[in-house]
Amino acid sequence: MPDRAAEAPLSVVAFGTSLTASNPWPEALQAELASCLDAPVTVQRVAGSGQGSTWALAQWQQVAAQEPDVILLEFAINDGDLWDGISLRQSRAQHAELLTQLTGALPQARILLMVMNPVTGLQRLKRPRLGQYYAISHALAEEYDTGLADFAPRWQALPPGWAPDGLHPSAEAATAMLPPVLAPMIAAAAGQTCP
Repeated sequence: MPDRAAEAPLSVVAFGTSLTASNPWPEALQAELASCLDAPVTVQRVAGSGQGSTWALAQWQQVAAQEPDVILLEFAINDGDLWDGISLRQSRAQHAELLTQLTGALPQARILLMVMNPVTGLQRLKRPRLGQYYAISHALAEEYDTGLADFAPRWQALPPGWAPDGLHPSAEAATAMLPPVLAPMIAAAAGQTCP
């Protein structure tokens, strides 16, 4: 991302699953970024419940059309679903293709891969290899020189109860967890700092 004037608008697209589509954390992130940067910020969503990287490959042009400064990307949690997901190899290939397409279309944008929460109960039975799917984000972040926000250890450190259905963190928990970590990372990518 090129150096930006402090007052220049910042555009962010949150590109992901129901963890992004049905939770208010993107709005909270927008407010937190606008406050710390003292500048206009928009956080738009391109996200779908139950969707994985296969769906994302059909949507990346919608993301690119918004010409964001920053793209937050998370699809591993649904790629890892035994019923509706895809293999580790395919997930890695499709995430790599997403990164190739997005960086090609938006060479100045910063991409931040997000490793979301662990799962419990039935959701854990449906995603027994989720850690391996999350590891793909670590490998690709290094290979493609993107940012990486790994939230899984932070969630694991909390007492139980933050994800009532075993998969989706409560609105309160996600709003308390994600924006305080993402805001300074995005600000740094924009050449600024958040207190």
